[in-house]
Amino acid sequence: MLLKITKLIEKNFKLLWKSKLFILSIILGPLVLALLLGMAYSNTKAYSLKVGVFSEKYNELENNIIDKLQENFQVLKFNNELSCQNAVKDYTLHVCIVLPEITISNNNVSEVIFYLDNSRINLVWVILDSLRETLDVSSSEMS
Repeated sequence: MLLKITKLIEKNFKLLWKSKLFILSIILGPLVLALLLGMAYSNTKAYSLKVGVFSEKYNELENNIIDKLQENFQVLKFNNELSCQNAVKDYTLHVCIVLPEITISNNNVSEVIFYLDNSRINLVWVILDSLRETLDVSSSEMS
C-alpha cells in the first residue's frame, strides 16, 4: 500500500515537472514573495515623516531650522501650538516641534519641545540627528 502511494506521488511530480507553469511558479514564486516582503518592510523612506512646526515668531534662525527639516522630512507650519498637538493626536503628523523664541542671553535657556506618541520616541533622535549640524552652526554664529 505504501509503495503504491509513493509511486503515485512520484508519477504526479514527474507530470508537474513537465508543466512549464509549475517550474515557473517554483522559481519565481519565492522571488516574488521576497520582493513583496522587502517592499513592505523597506526602510529606504525612513525620512518620509510628517513633522509639524510651531513657533511664536518665525525669524531667520527658525526658518533655517525649518529649511533643514524640509531637506529630510515633510514639514507643515502651524499657527498655534494646540492645532499642532491635535494633529499628532489625530495621527496626521508623526511629530510636532515647538520652537521657542530664541534670544541671545546668558540667563535664558531655550528648549525645543517635541510632541509625539510615546511609542515613537525614537523619532526624536532621528530628527535631532538631522538637525544637529544646523543647530551647531547656528549656536556658533550666535556666540
